[in-house]
Amino acid sequence: MSLRGGHRARWAASIAALVVGLAAPEAGAAEPVAWAAPVEARTMGWPSIGAEARARDVDPDGDVSVPAGQILIVPIDPGDDLEVRGDAAAIGLGAGAGAIPDAITWVHGPSAAGSARRVRVPAWSSARYLVVRARAEAPSLVRVVVAEREVASMAWYRVDEAIARWLAGPATAPLPAPPVAEAEAIVRWVAAAREALAGAPPEAASAYVMARWIEASLALRPTEEPYFARPRPSVRGGDPVKDLPDVDGATAWVVARAAAPAASRRLVVEAAGADVVRLTLRAGAVASARAVIRAGGAIVRVVRFSVPPWTEDAAAWTQPTVVRVALPVDAREVTVEVEEGTVAVAAAAYRPRTGTLGWLGGPTRDRARELDRAAERGAIGAGGNAAAALGALVAAERRPGDATARAAIAWARREDLPAGMRALVHAEAVRWAGSAPEAIARLREAWTAGAR
Repeated sequence: MSLRGGHRARWAASIAALVVGLAAPEAGAAEPVAWAAPVEARTMGWPSIGAEARARDVDPDGDVSVPAGQILIVPIDPGDDLEVRGDAAAIGLGAGAGAIPDAITWVHGPSAAGSARRVRVPAWSSARYLVVRARAEAPSLVRVVVAEREVASMAWYRVDEAIARWLAGPATAPLPAPPVAEAEAIVRWVAAAREALAGAPPEAASAYVMARWIEASLALRPTEEPYFARPRPSVRGGDPVKDLPDVDGATAWVVARAAAPAASRRLVVEAAGADVVRLTLRAGAVASARAVIRAGGAIVRVVRFSVPPWTEDAAAWTQPTVVRVALPVDAREVTVEVEEGTVAVAAAAYRPRTGTLGWLGGPTRDRARELDRAAERGAIGAGGNAAAALGALVAAERRPGDATARAAIAWARREDLPAGMRALVHAEAVRWAGSAPEAIARLREAWTAGAR
């Protein structure tokens, strides 16, 4: 198979956009939003001097009475869209790494009772708090809400069905248009992967692509009941933490320290029966911290925390960072290794409810079953080297590691393998790398193969 012109450009773009897991949803039609209460909030005096500066946790699920002259602070993330309702003397954005801001930039002046002010936090902002100041002469009644896109779980199920039908049909059929904007980049990858696997047995290729669709969608789709079950994970290593608030549905917090013995530097999250793990990480608010997250030996993410020296507080923690990790089918555990500083972790696990649609010809939503089908159909079908290379892809997908990755890459370096498939194998190998430099080297090789 030769990739020329638009096909080659599309495949190269797919490598750059999705294989390394960095694709972002494209801007499209405006999606409906719902307003939700923030997770936490507190009031305190400002400037933070003396006993009056002591922060007090409050319930953000409703109107909050902010004492006269004090401030309400709500943790935020860059890109958040918020609304402040009620009477306020000023609204600002705060910076800092601890439980309270160390500096505030005021962005809105006074607002009247019954009014609402929209605050959109720039994606490039270093702000970590929304700050609302009460009037000096009397308490202010304020409510803060956060905009969240309404993404229906059923819409993702419809995409599953559309992808399964498309993979079962002729390759010339039009690509389905997903009803969920976040799915668009993954659907384009599905099309490029199917084209690249044209030389392999069709049923085996379709099963592999379906398994990869399920895995990629796990990073984005809602994980709510009744569509997902919640197996209970366990965490080995580290030490317990008692001064952090619980995370809904997650394990108790466990902390690992780079300066500690090896057993306390590395956390292992075991999640038998789960397909995806959600990790919540917080670093000690002293200097900087770095944690490397791996699944099945493959590096998934390097999380860095940076705390400015003037905001360091040995008793405080940074705001939480959340990372989702899809688990390899034959290695359902995640490791978090702290290479610098102190990092606390809480873990929750999820498994899609597969149902019985697979017996009726619909999608099983079961990666293990789809990979089994890819291996079985590839073994009995024609396809020569393409079928053998697909078998190596399946083995590496089930348990990524040095041995399985090298076996797949060896096929990708053979000139008698179709060019599109060589590019696909190199691109998939980026995801199985054990270190960041190794992933970058494999990405270069994938780009070169896709550009031939």
